[in-house]
Amino acid sequence: MRKLTVLIISIFTVYLLIPNHALQAQPATATLTGTVTAAKTGKGIPGVNIVLSRYIDDNVLEQVKHYAITDLLGTYIIRNIQSGNYLITASAVGFHNYQGIVTVGSNGATSFDIPLKTEMIHLGEVSVSSLKSDQLVRQTPLPVTVLRQDEIEKLPGITTSDLLANEPGLALTRDGIWATSLNIRGLSEQRIIMMVDGDRIETSSDLAAALSMFDVNDIDHIEVIKGAASSLYGSGALGGVLNVITKGARFNNQPYFQGLSSTNYESVNDLFGQSLMFKAGSQHWYAKLAGGLRNAGNTMTPDGELPNSQFHDRNISAILGIKPYENHELKITYQNFDANDVGIPGGSPFPQTARATYLNASRRLMSAKYTINDLTPTLPKLSIKYYNQYIYRKVELIPNPAAVVTPIGGHLTSGLLLQGNIMPAEGHNIVAGVDVWQRILESKREKIVNQPILDSLGNVTGTNQIIRGEIPIPRSDFNNFGVFGQDNIDLINEKLSLTIGGRVDFITVNNEMGIDPSYLVVNGNRNDNPPNQRVIFEKNRANNISWSATAGLLYHLTSQLDMTLSLARAFRAPSLEERFKYIDLGASVELGNPNLKPEDGYFTDLGIRLWNPRFTLKANVYLNALSNLITGEPGTFVYSYTGEQAQQDTLPAIVYGNIDKAMLYGFDMQFDYNFWSDFVLYGSASYVRGIDTKNNKDLPLIPPLNGRAGIRYNLPGVAGINFSAILFADQNKIAEGETSTPGYAVYDVSVHSTPVNLNVANLQFFAGIENIFDRAYRYHLSTNRGQVQLEPGRNFYVKMNVRF
Repeated sequence: MRKLTVLIISIFTVYLLIPNHALQAQPATATLTGTVTAAKTGKGIPGVNIVLSRYIDDNVLEQVKHYAITDLLGTYIIRNIQSGNYLITASAVGFHNYQGIVTVGSNGATSFDIPLKTEMIHLGEVSVSSLKSDQLVRQTPLPVTVLRQDEIEKLPGITTSDLLANEPGLALTRDGIWATSLNIRGLSEQRIIMMVDGDRIETSSDLAAALSMFDVNDIDHIEVIKGAASSLYGSGALGGVLNVITKGARFNNQPYFQGLSSTNYESVNDLFGQSLMFKAGSQHWYAKLAGGLRNAGNTMTPDGELPNSQFHDRNISAILGIKPYENHELKITYQNFDANDVGIPGGSPFPQTARATYLNASRRLMSAKYTINDLTPTLPKLSIKYYNQYIYRKVELIPNPAAVVTPIGGHLTSGLLLQGNIMPAEGHNIVAGVDVWQRILESKREKIVNQPILDSLGNVTGTNQIIRGEIPIPRSDFNNFGVFGQDNIDLINEKLSLTIGGRVDFITVNNEMGIDPSYLVVNGNRNDNPPNQRVIFEKNRANNISWSATAGLLYHLTSQLDMTLSLARAFRAPSLEERFKYIDLGASVELGNPNLKPEDGYFTDLGIRLWNPRFTLKANVYLNALSNLITGEPGTFVYSYTGEQAQQDTLPAIVYGNIDKAMLYGFDMQFDYNFWSDFVLYGSASYVRGIDTKNNKDLPLIPPLNGRAGIRYNLPGVAGINFSAILFADQNKIAEGETSTPGYAVYDVSVHSTPVNLNVANLQFFAGIENIFDRAYRYHLSTNRGQVQLEPGRNFYVKMNVRF
């Protein structure tokens, strides 16, 4: 058996090392050239992706493909191809995709020019990778939102969350201008899986900064699944999935080199940002290197400066792709984001008078993915991926002049994903795999108090320095082994499709003993076994098994009108913070609960979508029945002491517990109407209602009814302008302890130029004004989560992109 194993490994190794051209002779005599232009202006379009696939009788496409990217003038060239018929595909952001048939001659060069029509409104032709297999938005029954690169470039967004703030069903949560996060249909960040390039971001949700650790100029597009997706991703996807896809490079038939420089300024916080990206590639390799930095001062609100809201951050990322031979690809990714002196003016865990700052917040990601395409007709794609992501945060908290607190947290997430796409029969497309990941959390905190020494007359004669060592969360780990499968079934050709899937997760949680304080240092003398040392959590190990399932129907009523129905059962296992948190607030304690039950629920979504070139509409209504929602409730902390002290004591505490039953229901919709020439009228609206059905109370942190309306105009070859109004209603349906929020309207305007060709580079400008009338308003989720009372005031912004 051992000899057989060695023989198999040796044969596989030799197979990997043999160049593809040695295995297959590839006659190469023909060349295809052409120019891709904008249909209205005739100007060449740079950066268009060209894919050439051999076209054989009976509409069968040969799997061998050729790739090209147009240069600054919009020209492309593909050499060393066999003569014959080919299907040629051209795709570029902001234009409709093109497909056509081209016949390549046997001698010399064949010329084939491609005119692309400007996409005034999106027709759901963008591909989504967050569904585990690439699917067009219009071909999935799930409610999916994609924010594309051309849309991101026109926005001023300081963080990833800001970019998504105006998408229907999505709401913003702030702990300041830098520290922001997201809420999807009334479910907050701990119930949303956040990813970068498909890799989990697992970190504490106490301070909303998970989506702040990106360079927005390095984002290609953002994918959001609005609703339960546990059947694909397991624990955490109760409320949805957010996947940030960073910019990359690709293989190309001919060597190429491209670059992008982006510079931006925002007046509301005197932000200046600069980023630079290079990418290159050829037939068997590609690479990308990018970096950026930003510096910002305090944010201005209509009532004045928001103190301690400054930040400084920088980012570097790199990608390397190698094709060892045809149909095989190895992709290696590295990302490093680092921020310092980041003010947190609205952190909910902190006292209102405290000054809290990230001394350092960083994210480091390394991943490697190996993909084999066209392995067999039944197994068209097989991949294995490993990633390792570490998030570190060090906070300085100054509650009063005599004290300093420095919490530190380290969050390490590692994952391994083995996935295959299987086509066992006509009309079936199965994605299945094994998803293993682990999160390790380590935290510590020091409280430094300078206590004055007084004589009998009350005079200060000296100072005692007391350092109290604490462990907010004992070292713990969350281990998840999941098996999933999903089948996309074509029931009636081009009419009705069914998606069914399921997943089983085996979860193990381990924790070390939690004690408080962990040590005391008085005037330099350390004691690791101080008196009255409490036992917070005993060392323990817990096991859970959870399952999830989904079913979705997509029915094409006509070629342009669809109806969708999705049903799902989803779950979320309690996080390490919810199980083991211990924060001493002085008069009371915020306390985790190791005995929490997993959250679960049943989700229903009904949608209608119209894909007309002049008018598009997406509307969904949903009803979610949830069980065992985790929330903090008033209770009692019962603790014992270390050593031989047997007595027990109690403290009032906010203890995590489960709400038996809850319900979320609502709708979101959006439309685009190209009513005349190059004018587009657009709008969106969303509403969610959250109820604790056991106690007939409102759930906390539910956004009010809100919407957006606007008009945009594009002057072909010159510029575009966009005017919009953002509208929020009153929010009076609030949970105990929350404050009602009045409604408001905010108006924005933006302009952008079309790319100006300077022969050696393309130049493009973006500018705009947010909150034109400097309206003072409160955002419900920020006001009721932390201490930010007013949102930013009027903001003038400008951005310049140079492509070369």
